[in-house]
Amino acid sequence: MNLHIFRIDNYDREPISAAVEAMLADLTAPLEGKHVVLKVNLLRKATPDQAVTTHPLVVEAVARYLTERGARVTIADSPGGPNHLGQLRSIYRASGMELAAKNSGAALNNSLKSETVTLPDAKTLRSFPMMSVFLEADLVINIAKLKTHGMMTYTGAVKNLYGTIAGLAKASHHLRLQEPLPFAEHLVDVAEFLQPDYHIIDGIVAMEGNGPGGGDPRPCGILIGSQDPHSLDKVACEIAGIPIQRVPTLLSATKRALFQEVKILGDPTPLSRPFVLPDSLSVTFLPFWVPSFIKKRILERLRPLPVFDHDICIGCAKCARICPANVITMIDTKAHHTVKGCISCFCCAEVCPVRAIGTYRPLLSRIFEPKSTP
Repeated sequence: MNLHIFRIDNYDREPISAAVEAMLADLTAPLEGKHVVLKVNLLRKATPDQAVTTHPLVVEAVARYLTERGARVTIADSPGGPNHLGQLRSIYRASGMELAAKNSGAALNNSLKSETVTLPDAKTLRSFPMMSVFLEADLVINIAKLKTHGMMTYTGAVKNLYGTIAGLAKASHHLRLQEPLPFAEHLVDVAEFLQPDYHIIDGIVAMEGNGPGGGDPRPCGILIGSQDPHSLDKVACEIAGIPIQRVPTLLSATKRALFQEVKILGDPTPLSRPFVLPDSLSVTFLPFWVPSFIKKRILERLRPLPVFDHDICIGCAKCARICPANVITMIDTKAHHTVKGCISCFCCAEVCPVRAIGTYRPLLSRIFEPKSTP
């Protein structure tokens, strides 16, 4: 199985198209007459230069490759927050997906239909609603964005598939799986259930710092792809200088022996400077033998919390609507957060359109695990 690494400095159609053609040549399934769904990353309404969403030129290149070979292509995602068509169309327009679809002959998914799936062998949640568009596809191609993530350290191929789960069900899963490792097991369960036919990670311009929605764009010049999402995420982290032991999805994949043998085609040399990691990462230094009730109390006092800047807040209430613990309320058109009951999932920060939500780290947390710097 191949794992392709292309070094592409800018979002130029020609080198991106050439890279996509080389990657998708690994597909053995016939494309003529097939319905192929592209699972992109559309976390929230954002423009391509913000590096929040998959870049439209990458999506356009994939869609064009498929339509030229007789496939019917649909671009789809279930963004954060409540799902409604007006929001979805607004995100398509802002992210450049509307133009990508027009230029490639693809369609945009405008169906909010979902159906309950059952995963009898799942490590965590065994039943939940998934968007029907992904279940009804003949092939699924996963096109992720390389970003840091406040809860999971890193988001790439495996984490991107969480967006196949319908609407606010995603937020409820955060409430049920409050710790990173159980949540990672759920993410891997979803990836193993759906098993897309190919995975691509857009890291031409990635995001570091307080990702996945409030970090800083980081030019990395890489576009990578493989049929194995776990090996792809591992290589992406190695290139970005993100410690593997800090990425719960990779720990889960290692425990389950999911990595396949891959042949790396391209240059895997790490970047000259490792990624800046999120402020919100939890301290994980406690040894295994510490009793769980003691560990819980210690970590409770060390865990980071969201902090709201009312000078920046525009009162859109997106954070309040998505909060799975219901600890955010709107007072005088500003978002206010109650510490008691907060699960530190940072869903609020993910969807904030103006980066008004930062991170408070207790003193001991800063001592034991200093913030990474450029």
